[in-house]
Amino acid sequence: MTKSTTNLLEVAFIALLALVIGTLSRQDHASMQTATQSIEAVSTVSMPTLSDTPVKPLTPAQQSIAQSTLHKETIYKLEQRMPAPHYSTLPLPKSDGDWESYKLMIVMAAKYADVDVSYMASTAGRESSFVSGARAGSSSATGVYQFINSTWVVMVKRYGAKYGITLQTPRTDPRANALMGAEYAKENEAYLRAMLKRKVQPTEMYMAHLLGAGGALSIIKARSTALAINVRPDAVPGNQRLFYTTVKGVSKPVTVYEFRKRLRSHTAKLQRLYGDSAIAYSDLLSGTDRLKPMAWNFQGTFADSHSV
Repeated sequence: MTKSTTNLLEVAFIALLALVIGTLSRQDHASMQTATQSIEAVSTVSMPTLSDTPVKPLTPAQQSIAQSTLHKETIYKLEQRMPAPHYSTLPLPKSDGDWESYKLMIVMAAKYADVDVSYMASTAGRESSFVSGARAGSSSATGVYQFINSTWVVMVKRYGAKYGITLQTPRTDPRANALMGAEYAKENEAYLRAMLKRKVQPTEMYMAHLLGAGGALSIIKARSTALAINVRPDAVPGNQRLFYTTVKGVSKPVTVYEFRKRLRSHTAKLQRLYGDSAIAYSDLLSGTDRLKPMAWNFQGTFADSHSV
């Protein structure tokens, strides 16, 4: 082998080595960037806190509009022909305060009621941090989706028999609470869709959970320059940080535009924390043959499913 050939091989080897190091460096940088973004997403979001705003059921007039909308949909007709599960057949989370432990139960409840799994996951995270016995300090709101006494009674009377849930079933049972939460979300979504004549956005669904469907509609339709406290004064006490901002040490009410923007930002953060994970998990389960009944009639127990 000549000296020039050796030199060429050395150059080629050095170039190849540089390429490998560069690739690894980029991969490490990308991994570090992803990890940093995940940490920033968690650190910048205001951690979920119990809502002091009562969860309000639809009024009889609102429910009539919602049910009229649901009756027109194929999924509702399918649902009516299928036996609903007893709430106790849903998997019971193994530990509180843990999204991974609650994930399967929440996705199942959402799928049966045909509501957005992302919304259900995000709302549970915000309302109770996935603690079955969570209680608000200034109201009777209790459980994963923070039902107050009166709303729980209304929802159980409307949908309890469908799942074997009675007025004696505690709100602290996460399975019963999740199913009633899903039905509550379904009613709100159907009502808002009927009134808005379009698809309901995640922020609007979350707004309905905070303010009631009627309260959400009033904010959605209000002028952007109006003060939010004038549109929904009844919701202000439990959501001071949403309705007010601090400028140079002075507290000032926000406009409807600013209120919507804040809620969109908060919803997006919750989506990153829990919603995206719920969607991916739902897609995974939907593609699993042995879990196929979950999406259709929830028959049987799900002890085996919980290990997936």
